[in-house]
Amino acid sequence: MRDRQEGRDMSRSVPEWIGRTDDTPVPPRARLRILMRFGRRCDPAGGCGRAIRPGDAWTCDHVEAIINGGANRERNLHPLWAWCEPVKTRADVRLKSIAYRKGCATPASSSPRRAARCRARWRAVGAAACPADGSDAKFEKFRDDPE
Repeated sequence: MRDRQEGRDMSRSVPEWIGRTDDTPVPPRARLRILMRFGRRCDPAGGCGRAIRPGDAWTCDHVEAIINGGANRERNLHPLWAWCEPVKTRADVRLKSIAYRKGCATPASSSPRRAARCRARWRAVGAAACPADGSDAKFEKFRDDPE
C-alpha cells in the first residue's frame, strides 16, 4: 500500500497466464482479467469499442495472431465481440497470405538474412511495414495485388 502511495510500480499480484501450446484455451480467470483490463469493452483497436455486458457473446482474441508470430499469453489477448472477431481473423489471414506471397516468414521463425530480404521486397512495393518487423501492414494497398 505504501509503495502505491509513493508512486512506485508494484509487481503483478497474479502471474501472467501463458498457454502451454498454441491450442491451449484461455482459462476463465484469465478471460475475466483481460475483460477488466479493457474496462469491459470490445478493444477499439481491433473491434468496435462497445461495452460488453453479462451474457453477451465475446471472445479473447490474439492481438498479434499466432499464425503471424504472436504468443499465446495473457498480454497478447484482447476482448472482442463475437461479430468483430471474424473481421479481425480475415485481416490476420490476409496479412499471413501477403507475407507468404512476398516470401516473408513470420517474425518468430525468420532469420536475419531472410528478414532483410523481406523488408527489401516490402519497400519495393511501397508498403508501410513488413511482417518480419512484427508490425502491421496496410491491407488496403494489396487488395488487388495480382501475385
